[in-house]
Amino acid sequence: MREKIVIGLDMDGVIVDNTENKIRHAAELGFALAAHQTPSDVIETVVPELILEKMRFFLYNNPPTALEAALVPGAAEGMAVLQRMGIPFFLISRRQKPELARELLKRHGLWGKYFDENNAFFVETAEDKNIKATELGVNVYLDDQPSVLEKLTNVPQKFLMDRFKCFTKASYQRVRSWEDFLGKILHKNSTKIGIFKAYDIRGKYPEEINEKIAARIARVLACKFLKVAPRQARGINIVVGHDARLSSKSLYKAILKGIGNPAFAKASAGRQESGIRRTKKILTIHDSRFKIHAVGMITTPMLYFLVNHFKAIGGIMITASHNPPEFNGMKVVGPKAVPMSGKEIQALIAVK
Repeated sequence: MREKIVIGLDMDGVIVDNTENKIRHAAELGFALAAHQTPSDVIETVVPELILEKMRFFLYNNPPTALEAALVPGAAEGMAVLQRMGIPFFLISRRQKPELARELLKRHGLWGKYFDENNAFFVETAEDKNIKATELGVNVYLDDQPSVLEKLTNVPQKFLMDRFKCFTKASYQRVRSWEDFLGKILHKNSTKIGIFKAYDIRGKYPEEINEKIAARIARVLACKFLKVAPRQARGINIVVGHDARLSSKSLYKAILKGIGNPAFAKASAGRQESGIRRTKKILTIHDSRFKIHAVGMITTPMLYFLVNHFKAIGGIMITASHNPPEFNGMKVVGPKAVPMSGKEIQALIAVK
């Protein structure tokens, strides 16, 4: 049985992005910094300690400036994926003023949504991080400092957030983004791992994504939709569409078939079956579980509109958006057209 993932997260450099603030405060103090010099383990080697102390005050302890920090790109979306997947995560930070840290997270809409007093902890040293991680059962930790990861002796999987390629010789698993991190922590349980992106599924056709893979994903999504649908619901609405790529029609048929009824694929090819009704350009296919609205070739915004129009439990759009013609993929949404990430779907496949 696969060990349950429990994630520990650093705050600065993983969730909070101080890059621009570090560059600006350094400039105000007469020191020029480049982005690749801003990670904590690097800045200490290039900025004099006196300047560093003043910068730390503005970055972490002075409310007007400490609350200006941005979020690391993809952090909020990444935590949303983890939350929807049911993977527990904890913030373990060495911030000296927890009240300012909490206020910053509130300003970005993270406190109360992803963090609260039960999963956010503030400690003094890197060794304390290791102790707290051990108490919480953390087995995966993401930090932007190799010097801190070195102290986490009880955490089996340690990932280094290296957005600017500063630590090419580090012995830890390096990731450059949240998307990269999510991909790696789920890599043992994926179908063609590379196709599962942070916001969709996409890859080269047919090497990375093909009819077999599309049908498998559709089967998993069908189970997901059934689980989230109201118990009393019958004939749950699902909308399926595709774009104009040459491979899209074939993937479209595979997805209709994968949802569970061979009649779906036949109907999409123009063969009339019982329980099938065609209204204008929308083919509605019924079975005991689903009412599939096979809408054919449309745009992605149109599919989102139809998910709401039919009050559907979900929708699948075969598309690779702006990618070259040899690519294809899927965008998947749940009720009210709320997107599901590729990583979330990847996790569902891992459980099957």
